[in-house]
Amino acid sequence: MRKTLRIARRQYFDKQIHNMASDRKRPWDLMPWTRERKMPAVEAILDNEGNLCNTEEKLFETLHNTYNAADNREVDVSSMYREIEEFKEREWVKFSVQEFHDALKNCAKNTAPGPDHVSWRLCQP
Repeated sequence: MRKTLRIARRQYFDKQIHNMASDRKRPWDLMPWTRERKMPAVEAILDNEGNLCNTEEKLFETLHNTYNAADNREVDVSSMYREIEEFKEREWVKFSVQEFHDALKNCAKNTAPGPDHVSWRLCQP
């Protein structure tokens, strides 16, 4: 009985995994099946010399030195702008408000706003 149940479970879950990964092409749907594995962050981070960051002070010092390594360095912004290629301005094809609303009707309402911070709630009627 146990062996039969184990085989049936294995076949069921193999089929589910195959459906999620290949048919629907959404392997991230499998994520709720996994358990959260907590790893102490302090013990997982090494400093530049390969030593563990086992105190909060050592962890802060390591992260500070890593992410602020370029602090107080001079940056020539004007040379950076000269390197950026300018594109020709393109003309927009005119469209009506109704066409705009029809195009947005099929979009998801719960997506994150883009770089302009405009959410769908502002665009949709």
